[in-house]
Amino acid sequence: MEKQPIRLSAHGYATTDPSVTFTRIVAIDLTTVFTGHGVLPAVVEVTKGHREWTGTGAVRAVTFSDRGEVLERLTGYEPAARYAYEATNFTNVLRFLVSGARSEWSFRPDLKGGTVIEWDYTFHPLPGRTGIVRALLAKPWKRYIEEVLLRTVTQIEEGTVRAS
Repeated sequence: MEKQPIRLSAHGYATTDPSVTFTRIVAIDLTTVFTGHGVLPAVVEVTKGHREWTGTGAVRAVTFSDRGEVLERLTGYEPAARYAYEATNFTNVLRFLVSGARSEWSFRPDLKGGTVIEWDYTFHPLPGRTGIVRALLAKPWKRYIEEVLLRTVTQIEEGTVRAS
């Protein structure tokens, strides 16, 4: 079976302008929005690499409630417009299912002064694992990122974003 990327998306809207929305999302404490969903673990810690999460090449390690970790590296960073990162080196059960993932957030102004937010998350299944990832991970992960985006927008609009 050929390995095929599995792309999942979540969409949201914030009443804040793209500059504020972008700045707050990039700085958000992941432990306050990735709180777990069913069998999907919560984020319990984020350890930054040699610099802040504010430019291409920045690295952070994310630790989950199941004691797993993943390494995230920023691959694109355009303030107020988009950022993207690669997730690699999963140490939990995902290491048996995927070689990694890619995430991209984009921000577009709307006519009311707010921001349309699009978040794409693409898993890269290991050979022969596409069906398993699609059957067991895709639907719960889609629900999880939709919940995460709702919590994120709530923090942005309330001005309660806690930086990581």
